[in-house]
Amino acid sequence: MNLVLAFTIATKNYLREEDELSDDVAALVAHIPEYAARIAAQNAAADADASADSKGLSGRGLPPAAASLDAAAMAEDKPLSLPMELTLHLQAFTNYCRRNELVDIPVQNQLTAAVSALVDSVTSFERIRSSPIPFAYNIHLKQTLLVYLLSLPFQLLPGIFWATVPAVFLASFVFLGIEAIGGQIENPFGYDPNDLPQDEYIDEIREEIQHMVVKHSNFDTAGWVEPYPSLAKAVTPEVAAATAAAAAAAKQEKKGLFGRRSGTGSSVPV
Repeated sequence: MNLVLAFTIATKNYLREEDELSDDVAALVAHIPEYAARIAAQNAAADADASADSKGLSGRGLPPAAASLDAAAMAEDKPLSLPMELTLHLQAFTNYCRRNELVDIPVQNQLTAAVSALVDSVTSFERIRSSPIPFAYNIHLKQTLLVYLLSLPFQLLPGIFWATVPAVFLASFVFLGIEAIGGQIENPFGYDPNDLPQDEYIDEIREEIQHMVVKHSNFDTAGWVEPYPSLAKAVTPEVAAATAAAAAAAKQEKKGLFGRRSGTGSSVPV
């Protein structure tokens, strides 16, 4: 559950081009040795920076050994983003559960499919973020709108006279607004009011995971009551005897029907 929640937060940080191994993510993956070492390196670099700031030194004025702490921590080869690395750990945990017979094969297949869905979602997010409006198209659209709006008053003036001013204002508002909206939806993963509320999504996922964990540990069927008690009380011995008699009569009639068919020479299934 910690890795699932860490995946969501790391994906948010990755899409916003922030520190993927932030404090909230580090608290969820600190039990993995690989990330524990990276967290320790980050903390050492942060302590070195804080010490340098307290002494009034800048990054350029630091001794070579201290100035290279952060560079050494970031020089590690990272071919994958943190969300993709976490999917590898999730798949490794799935394989561990199957290897120790904690889950059966159908459950493992479902878990593998869920991990594959996470990978597909990250790929889709990357495609959205890395596919902006082409720069040439954006410039050409702005220039075309500018030329059209500047020439619009000369086209409207002979026909509507004084109404040219509000007409040009309205046309400029509509066309320039559409062009601005196109730029706003280009990257929906930022902090703008029109962007996706990723922080709210993560809070909802965190609450759902905590709710499932707490409720699962508190499930106890010992206190369950019999469903539909009024219907159960309505089945009196007389009603049960009448129902049994009707079932016996129907069974006897069915046997008699099969007997008449067998007497005529037709095949009767066994």
